[in-house]
Amino acid sequence: MTALEQPTGFAFERDHAADWREFAACAGLPSRTVFATRRTEAAPALARCGHCPVRSQCLAAVQPDQSWFDGVCGGRLWRNGRTVTTG
Repeated sequence: MTALEQPTGFAFERDHAADWREFAACAGLPSRTVFATRRTEAAPALARCGHCPVRSQCLAAVQPDQSWFDGVCGGRLWRNGRTVTTG
């Protein structure tokens, strides 16, 4: 039985949960852009995030306000789990 044939289990859940990333507008951008801490460096990711079809799934998966996340998620730039308002 393959991971995808399993009705429950970690492998199936992990693979299923990853599906939304294929549709992320930031897919293909360099990691340094997506995980930038400065607005100027994150600008390409922020621009794509504005029209991303999986924005809510990204926020739910990353939960940037529940961690020390740095980068772009849900149309906002985050540093240490807080929204960056300037710079």
